[in-house]
Amino acid sequence: MMIKHQTEVLPRHEIKYVISGQEADLLSGRLEKLFRRDSHGKGHGRYLVTSLYFDDIYDSALRDKIDGTDDRRKYRLRYYGDDVSFIRLEKKEKRRGFCRKYSIRAEGVWAEELISGEFGHIPYMDTDSPLLYEFCLRRREGLLRPRKVISYEREAFIYEPGNVRLTIDRDIRTSEVFEYFLSPDKLRPCELPASGRDCVLEVKYDRFLPKLASLSLQGIGRMSSACSKYAISFRYD
Repeated sequence: MMIKHQTEVLPRHEIKYVISGQEADLLSGRLEKLFRRDSHGKGHGRYLVTSLYFDDIYDSALRDKIDGTDDRRKYRLRYYGDDVSFIRLEKKEKRRGFCRKYSIRAEGVWAEELISGEFGHIPYMDTDSPLLYEFCLRRREGLLRPRKVISYEREAFIYEPGNVRLTIDRDIRTSEVFEYFLSPDKLRPCELPASGRDCVLEVKYDRFLPKLASLSLQGIGRMSSACSKYAISFRYD
């Protein structure tokens, strides 16, 4: 087992849109001519993202999202593709309209113990990672439990000015059986609330959105939405 240093993504804007599959294909063809693809993408440029979300017995993360609480947070384990040897523990916060993400890599038995709630091999009491200490303590005290598994196919584009990241998420699937975290093929399809619109476009950037990035989104019939895949997944309980 090995523990990597904690990383932190500085506060950024994050705007989400619900779009149709046709719009997603149109936008993808345009973005690939303007920006470089995310390094995770292979072949057709898409890759699978699988996450296990945690919440307390009151479903506070869910309720805070639905209520639009400005100061909120959620915890999750995540890996890309089928590489379960590279799993990250992440905490995502939103404060005053900005999103911030903290993460630390888990390998070997540590990842297994984070899922199960057993911490015999995790030196969280002596770690220099606030995220690891906070998560393990909340899990041990029963304040966090595995709640939802969510997976989707992601296509991502990067534009360095403004630290812009544009992502298109398709084929969103979910389950409340947290053991499916390592078997995403067992998840069931999750339809978005908007009829005919089953993809999510996310636009992330620092202090400003460069004009080229803004222009690249023109012509897409979209409305910004407080779209949370975690919240949407509860429509299928």
